[in-house]
Amino acid sequence: MADHKNVIVTFHKTSSPEDRSKLLDELKSKGAQIVKDDNLNSPIMPFVTVSMPDEHFDALQSSSLQGHDVVKNVEKDQEMRIQA
Repeated sequence: MADHKNVIVTFHKTSSPEDRSKLLDELKSKGAQIVKDDNLNSPIMPFVTVSMPDEHFDALQSSSLQGHDVVKNVEKDQEMRIQA
């Protein structure tokens, strides 16, 4: 069984709800599970948290860096710290 990691998938504000749902269905077909989707249709910053296999995380992150139509950014869901 592949290792899973929680990741935050941020969508372009201009992407349609249908395109976002289609992408999530595609991720689920590859073994991803939705962890939190409260902000899926946020007008300010649409994003979801998913648990997905490592190999699919790398591929999705790479495609987001190459100008994906729906996905703006993909990053690990991890603690952030700010030091003064």
